Amino acid sequence: MTNIDRKNVMLSAKRIMAFSPHPDDSEFIAGGYLSMLSEKGVHIKLVIISDGSKGTKVLGENVMDIRKKEQIEAAKILGINDMEFLGIKDLEVPEPKSLMNIVLPKIREFSPDVIITVDPFLKYELHPDHINTGLAVMESVLFYSLPNVASGIPHSNPPALAVSPSNNPNVILNIDDYIKNKVDSLNAHKSQHLNIDAILEVSSFYGKKINCKYAEPFKVLFHDELHVYPFND
Repeated sequence: MTNIDRKNVMLSAKRIMAFSPHPDDSEFIAGGYLSMLSEKGVHIKLVIISDGSKGTKVLGENVMDIRKKEQIEAAKILGINDMEFLGIKDLEVPEPKSLMNIVLPKIREFSPDVIITVDPFLKYELHPDHINTGLAVMESVLFYSLPNVASGIPHSNPPALAVSPSNNPNVILNIDDYIKNKVDSLNAHKSQHLNIDAILEVSSFYGKKINCKYAEPFKVLFHDELHVYPFND
């Protein structure tokens, strides 16, 4: 499978599922891509794992309801109306096997062509919600076709998996036409005071690699590359 093939799989997807550890993560890692595919009429389902309630610097403040409203607004900017909030407490996302038993049935029910989530193997990634979410989603793709793992009706063709940010991306997508939607969706998360300049700097860094202004990087992996496969870096 060449990197061109991996890129084509992402761009030709008809059903996409994005798993976000917290409100704002999917916009950060794939806002441009999701906006692009939404514009093409692709059905995108966004699943937010945790309630984001700890995302504040004010002692005792719970921003769960605020962040849910912000997430709904941000998703609408990207053209996404299909959302599910699992409501797991922030910083209490369960270990991967337990979370996989929740996530895998949802993937089987939606039957996506591509799944977007965070890379749990990102160098120096310490946030347990990101690590557990990424690993649970990756395990779900690995066991997607095995009927005795978790519930739901398995399918014969597991979806492709695109994780970001990654230390070794193999697909970089031009998002010049969608950078405004990405930034607007991130700005909808007002409670988080996101550093938009830093996010643009990252997008610009990858844009230069493919001769555009802004881009998003992904590590695209397939089912057979998630177990006893020595050639992933």
